[in-house]
Amino acid sequence: MERHALYPGFRGYLVRDESGAAVAMVYGTRTAPGQWWHDLVLPQLHEPQALNDCWVLTELAVVPAHQGRRLGGLLHDLVLDGLPFRRATLSTQVSNTRARLFYERRSWRTLVPSMIFSPGGEPFTILGRDIPGRQNP
Repeated sequence: MERHALYPGFRGYLVRDESGAAVAMVYGTRTAPGQWWHDLVLPQLHEPQALNDCWVLTELAVVPAHQGRRLGGLLHDLVLDGLPFRRATLSTQVSNTRARLFYERRSWRTLVPSMIFSPGGEPFTILGRDIPGRQNP
């Protein structure tokens, strides 16, 4: 996260419990040529414009003891609200059915059904959506 915080368009939120322990977080950045994720995903897209004027939701996580309290949904909506980009993208493991359903319920659509970021790695799906409140040509 520290490296990503230096990227343009960084936005992130951290939720702590009463004791001060981190229980949930979300962050992302603008995607651009020359960034590892962008350069690997772009050739896989049937819609390469999906990465134009785009923000990547890099991480959304809620510790298991705090799941089911709507923290993930609240953080998802908060981090996207008012972003100055037309669209957003993300990647999640193909095998993570729970995450994929979470995003699909929030208007994310599949851009790449399955891709592998590194040899021997597990497959990821790439999802995309428009940013609420932005006019998209």
